[in-house]
Amino acid sequence: MHNLANDIQNLITKRIGELNTFDIGIITNVNDDNNTCDINLLRKQNSSDFTNISDEDNTIIELYDVPIMRTYCRNFSITPDYEIDDKVLIGYTKTDIYNMLTTESPVMCSSNNYFNITNAIVIGNVPSWDIPIPQTISDKIGDVTIEHSSGSKIIFKSDGEIDIIGSKIVFKKLT
Repeated sequence: MHNLANDIQNLITKRIGELNTFDIGIITNVNDDNNTCDINLLRKQNSSDFTNISDEDNTIIELYDVPIMRTYCRNFSITPDYEIDDKVLIGYTKTDIYNMLTTESPVMCSSNNYFNITNAIVIGNVPSWDIPIPQTISDKIGDVTIEHSSGSKIIFKSDGEIDIIGSKIVFKKLT
């Protein structure tokens, strides 16, 4: 009976090891034309064992054509400009992500495909601890600040005021 319990525990551990929820990776290529990127995960995986991974016997996990989630609604969008070597958070959907991205209707789930690594999507970036997070100049509750690494900022204040800060500000007319 002891062997049966160990076998069941090992099977459960292996199946849980195959379940993907979130990962962190580094972008290796960006394709702005189709809003995807290629990523190397920051975890390595031994091809035969999900639980005991040594530095000598492992595989770098590469993901290709991973969709990038943008902040987008019908009336506005915020599009960050991801670059090679950006560190990103990756989530895994319960079913085929490409079917979900190309339809407005519910998609049938394959129980063999739950949270599969091929159903990855970039959720956002993850700041490295060695790179300081930009400090906003507004700390009022309700203010929203968009800040670029150049120091340029747009601050939407809770009282309706908008501050635009930059070395040169250019307004262009829609054509």
